[in-house]
Amino acid sequence: MVTEVKTLTAGEGITQVLVANDLTVGFGIPGIHNLGLYDALGQESRFRHFIVRHEQGAGFAADGFARVANKPGLAITTTGPGAFNALTAMSEAYLDSSPVLLLAGQIDSDYIGRDWGILHEHLDQAEVFQQVTKFQGRPRTADALPATVSAAIRSMLADRTRPAYVELPTDLLVAPLSGPPDTTPVAPPRPGPDPAEVEKVARLLSEAKRPLIIAGTGVIRAWANTELTRLAERLQAPVLVTLSAGGAIAADHPLYAGYLITGHPAVLDLLTTADLVLVAGSRLDAQTSNRWRLPIPNLVHLDVDATVINRIFPAKAGLVSDAKSGLAALADAVTSRTPAAVEAGWGSVAATDVPDAVVRSLAPDRGPLYGFMRDLRAGMPRDVITTHDAATFNSWSGYFWPTYVPEGNIWPWGSAALGFALPIGNGAAVAAPDRRVIAFMGDGGFGFTAMELATAVRYGLNVTVVIHNDNSFSSIANYQRVVHGRTYECDLTNPDFVPFVRSFGARARRVDRWEDAARAVLELSSEPGPAFVEIAAEIKYPWPR
Repeated sequence: MVTEVKTLTAGEGITQVLVANDLTVGFGIPGIHNLGLYDALGQESRFRHFIVRHEQGAGFAADGFARVANKPGLAITTTGPGAFNALTAMSEAYLDSSPVLLLAGQIDSDYIGRDWGILHEHLDQAEVFQQVTKFQGRPRTADALPATVSAAIRSMLADRTRPAYVELPTDLLVAPLSGPPDTTPVAPPRPGPDPAEVEKVARLLSEAKRPLIIAGTGVIRAWANTELTRLAERLQAPVLVTLSAGGAIAADHPLYAGYLITGHPAVLDLLTTADLVLVAGSRLDAQTSNRWRLPIPNLVHLDVDATVINRIFPAKAGLVSDAKSGLAALADAVTSRTPAAVEAGWGSVAATDVPDAVVRSLAPDRGPLYGFMRDLRAGMPRDVITTHDAATFNSWSGYFWPTYVPEGNIWPWGSAALGFALPIGNGAAVAAPDRRVIAFMGDGGFGFTAMELATAVRYGLNVTVVIHNDNSFSSIANYQRVVHGRTYECDLTNPDFVPFVRSFGARARRVDRWEDAARAVLELSSEPGPAFVEIAAEIKYPWPR
């Protein structure tokens, strides 16, 4: 008896490649040019798809999934406007080193580049993504489609993780493959650090009397919190974390020195007192380094990207490695160090002083807002996931929200994209369905992506959106006052948010005092599914400006 072998379409071949590489969750919107892929995905029982309301939401949700699940996220769009709607999300993923694979539709292969006026045509769609992705795939045969997806996954995961783009011509998606695709799981090489460089850096660390560590986003991307903590304990080194690296070391660890608040006297004093600073997984960008004015004595720089080291700040030594293997190697290499090698008054003593000083320095009238953050955090589980936007509110949700796990603190650091917190929170909730996600937003940012509530409700995601509403782009208005002495076009006309949110089917409440806000958030978050709390109390930055 002869068994008939089914001929696969390219769309089915792509689906097999995705499943083989454990990309079994996707976020997107079907369109005319990607239906061949959607038909194939719909026949695969191991694949789960989450429909969003805008392609930017697909990109952000895929990014949130990637950051929490510790594997690539997948976004699917149609061609032209559908693909370009995802650009902002891909830019954020690129600058934040998050592995997001964008599979975008493309017009029929015979017409690409002819400028004949085909629906959604663009002369070179992939070129638009060149600045926001690590890999741009332009397959032009059916067999090349699954192979290009494999290559994109390999590129995303090698060295510094970043997003990838692959376009899928409509006609090729339904064309037959000449044979089964290669479904060997991608395993990018992860070379360890140079042993000689490890020895050099370990010697410098061992000789330091007042070593300090600054942990950046690279520690989070590598899930290197255990290795970072082990090295800090060996060195008895206080650890400052960048705003996007909360959770790199647990916030209740004795060596946790809080966030790298570049203008705060206590942070600056810690930096200038240190006799060596190990920066792990941070490129020391303008925001992190106070526009490159941060004092970093005797810098030792560890980064997966060799071009980052000595780019701006001269380093006494550098170590090219992902944070996990690099920090592990350094911890092993300084095993002979004893606590007696650390100067008295350093270590946990110096570390604890900084967060305490940060709270003491709050302006006197900020007590109710700080009390809200403190009480809400105390009532939430240790592993709650927080997502943030780029609003005045987020200066509080960032600096005054202790994080204990590496995937518990998600920021739009590279692009500071407004509207980020809700769709990124949706993806995080898909990755961690048994945990609560708190999305902190301003009313302006919420307006960018509010329709993604539909996704949260449709799938019963455990996302609580907490917005501060002052009917304004208040952070921009504050900058206008500082720079120009007046404001212009920052006032907003908002809907009545509570009935708006309830119309989706989500729980919603409004409070007018900070003293009532924590209880409202905790109550609405106590049941499964999405919730929303609007806070209409006055807000100011933590410190006088």
